[in-house]
Amino acid sequence: MFSNLEVVIGAYFMEDRELIKTVESGANFHDVNTKIFFQIEEDDPRWKAMRKVAKIIVFARLDTMTSLNSVNSWKAEMPIMSQAS
Repeated sequence: MFSNLEVVIGAYFMEDRELIKTVESGANFHDVNTKIFFQIEEDDPRWKAMRKVAKIIVFARLDTMTSLNSVNSWKAEMPIMSQAS
């Protein structure tokens, strides 16, 4: 029920259309990324390790993007901050 919940929330928070499309397809997002990032399939002996790496990459991106979106939203609400950048 809560599979990929962080990714789903991040997709909508960042308004990332491609990410939303992927999560709405029902595919396991981490499996999809592992295949794209490393060009391997689930039967590859490196699968488990590479899937962990793919998850780290995704969560680092989500953390960075959500932090930047929060800062940008906050700055936009405060005229003095929006003038500072």
